[in-house]
Order: sequence, then structure tokens, then C-alpha cells
Amino acid sequence: MANFANAFLFVVALISPFLVAIFVADKRWKKVGATIFVAYLVTYIGLSLAGRYAIANHGGNDWTREWCPKGLVYDYISPAGRSKTDFTLAGAAFWPCILIDHLLWHRTKQARV
Repeated sequence: MANFANAFLFVVALISPFLVAIFVADKRWKKVGATIFVAYLVTYIGLSLAGRYAIANHGGNDWTREWCPKGLVYDYISPAGRSKTDFTLAGAAFWPCILIDHLLWHRTKQARV
């Protein structure tokens, strides 16, 4: 039952940025939506500034340096012995910010291992 609850919460966290977007777009809730959106961005910026690069391998010789915002992405060793990264539950709620951050600021780079 705990696995179902974790999977359900993860899916809800993935959908939550879209729910925030609905509040931002709704004219009746524009101020509330804008406040939520600004708080969402400020929270991500703080967690990103506290982050670090981690070396990950997602298969073969694909060794990369990936940005891991504090508490949103974690690194681990897979059963195959490769170091990988994955979202935490909170990270699932911030996946749009993480994606944009990886594209614009903290780019994923090839690692020399």
C-alpha cells in the first residue's frame, strides 16, 4: 500500500505545476495565482543556489555532470553499479524549473571519468 501511495503522490507532484498554471490563467484568481507562481519560482531559485553537480551514468559510457538542486534531485548507485540521478517527491513538483535550469543555466556536461 505504501508503494501505491508514493506513486500516487509522485504523479500528483508531477501534475501540480499545471494546476498552478490554471490559477495563474484564471482571471478571478490572477493575484493569488501570480503570488503562488512567484513563491514557486523563488523557492526553486533558493534550492538551485544550494545545489551541486553530480556525476551520473545512464547507460554505457554516458558519464555526465548533472546539476542537482538541493532536496529536489538525488544521486544513487543502481544495482548495475552505475551512479544515477532521480527526482525526489518535491523534485517532481519542480520538474519544469529543473528542465529549464538544465537547458539555460546549469547545463549537463560530459564528465571525464
